[in-house]
Amino acid sequence: MKENALKVVNDKKIEKALTVQLNKELEEKVPELYGRQLVPLSFSGYGISIGDKYVEWKKYSSVGVSEIVAERNDDLPLGGETQEGTGTAKLFWLRNGFQLRIADYDALNSVSGEEIAKNFIREIRANARALAEAENQLLLYGMNNVGLDAKGLLTVAGMRTETFGVPYATSPGSMLLNEFVRLADTFENGALHNETYVARTLVMDSTLYAVLMQNYSTVTDTGEPILAKLQARGLFGRILKIKDFVDKVTGKPKMMILDDVSENFEAIIVQEPMYETWVTERTTKVAVEEKLSEVIAYYPQAIMDIIVS
Repeated sequence: MKENALKVVNDKKIEKALTVQLNKELEEKVPELYGRQLVPLSFSGYGISIGDKYVEWKKYSSVGVSEIVAERNDDLPLGGETQEGTGTAKLFWLRNGFQLRIADYDALNSVSGEEIAKNFIREIRANARALAEAENQLLLYGMNNVGLDAKGLLTVAGMRTETFGVPYATSPGSMLLNEFVRLADTFENGALHNETYVARTLVMDSTLYAVLMQNYSTVTDTGEPILAKLQARGLFGRILKIKDFVDKVTGKPKMMILDDVSENFEAIIVQEPMYETWVTERTTKVAVEEKLSEVIAYYPQAIMDIIVS
């Protein structure tokens, strides 16, 4: 009875530690784990079952057929929605785990239990971090391995591409600012099919962001950075810097403009990160698992890749 009671107590310690660490790793603004801040997430509610391997999606647009008349009659123009596109998105499991032998349980209650507990927390942290990194990889870059093809924010088909029109690292602040004005206007008003978007987010690698911290003018040298001038224009809802936000093929730093709302693109969380335990003989195995979709781009032109020279 005593051994079972101690095991229950330790299981509660495991539960608390896992819950706290998963939330910390996935919700904290860790510099290199920004997937959740760039890709809108929707949580189950699409009739998706845990065993599904993909989800079907449809997008619609409203049809404006209202008429202006002097008098009413019996005929009405029929408005509503028209279906614009359909597709499927793959669903993926992200998973890892560890195990606790009976000796580990004993150690948690020994004179060295405090040190063993520290090691245990480190193991939990490693597993939670690994899951967070896998989620970030899928959301930003997708996956392109043998038998596994997933689209991420940087690899969806149909996104727009623009070239930053002046040398980024060496141009004066005024030229950089004018180019950002052009890019924001192109993003919002230059899409195909007369679509319009809002430049909600400008995101860039931290090395590109560092350029914006330089003085706007080397003549007056007021100390005001280029970033302050850019923010004052109100071109973008927010400006984010991300460490190691690079093209996985070329290794060059990335810059993008996004209208990042779920109506344009999103990923669907089928199962939020959670853990499950089971006992094999006298060893407790702990699985940490999450299920989510690849990035679904209903309107890929809401994503613009800026090529910086």
